[in-house]
Amino acid sequence: MWAMLIANVAIDFDLSPHWSLSIPVYYSGINYFVETLKFRTFALQPAVRYHFRRGQDGFFVDAHFGMAYYNVAVPGAYRYQDHSMTSPMWGGGIGFGYRMPLTPDRRWKFEVAVGAGVYSLHYDRFRNEHNGKLVDTRKEVYYGLDHVSVSFGYMFNVGKTHKK
Repeated sequence: MWAMLIANVAIDFDLSPHWSLSIPVYYSGINYFVETLKFRTFALQPAVRYHFRRGQDGFFVDAHFGMAYYNVAVPGAYRYQDHSMTSPMWGGGIGFGYRMPLTPDRRWKFEVAVGAGVYSLHYDRFRNEHNGKLVDTRKEVYYGLDHVSVSFGYMFNVGKTHKK
């Protein structure tokens, strides 16, 4: 996401020794130097994760839900936008990943993850030019990869008490 200048942040909540909830949010509202190249989006992809080891380090699997509003233009004939700006892409899927501590105090973490899913799209195609004309409206189903991530994180341990 950083390569496309899409800001993103995620919050993870430990629900139990093996379960967690991850809520990533993505946002971009810019054109890439020209009007015919943009990747504007607001997206959420919350996931419930099962960690095979206590403490949420090591391998995990997840079930996730995703939704995104979008306005995308790449070099070519068309710009794609969720239908009438009221029909976000939505769907969900499954994924897996691995998380490991980077520091002795285990607060800094490194994580890699990948997931796949099925998403319903209802979108408008416009000519990829300034004030491009509406070409058509389409409905499709996408299935395939829906996220590949490499992340660095910090654990705050909010609300946890430590006994001496």
